[in-house]
Amino acid sequence: MPILQFALAALLALAPVPVVANAPAQVESLRQLRFSPDGRYILAQDSSGIAVLPVSPLAVLFRIPAKLAGDAQFTPDSQQFIFVSSLARADRQPAADGGRTLLVRSPPHVERWNIADGTRVEWTEIKGLNCATEQLSPDGRILACKWPIPR
Repeated sequence: MPILQFALAALLALAPVPVVANAPAQVESLRQLRFSPDGRYILAQDSSGIAVLPVSPLAVLFRIPAKLAGDAQFTPDSQQFIFVSSLARADRQPAADGGRTLLVRSPPHVERWNIADGTRVEWTEIKGLNCATEQLSPDGRILACKWPIPR
């Protein structure tokens, strides 16, 4: 596995990557690698984004920014991938002790992306829900949530 991670990290760093939404390609350690159910594609995810690679020839098909994304997964038909994400922002009110800025996460949303053309086909916000842990069903239609968030 380390050799494959190294090879994919090198490929992600060196390949000319079409970038969606001006997200720069960055060299980071991979967080997850996942094959599509039909075995034709690989999802390579690091802390700043998700890349889709065809198995043959092995190259970056496209990469999207996904800084606060949970683990991405392919849909059962291997035509799309999905993930849960939250947007983050700095807290506008400084902490009482004046020394720290808090990072505030918005409610989660589910994104669905098309493999064939690299377009986002769905973005669904889950209002009124802040989860400590989320998990999507294989088709991305059901979100399981562990809550409350520990304090």
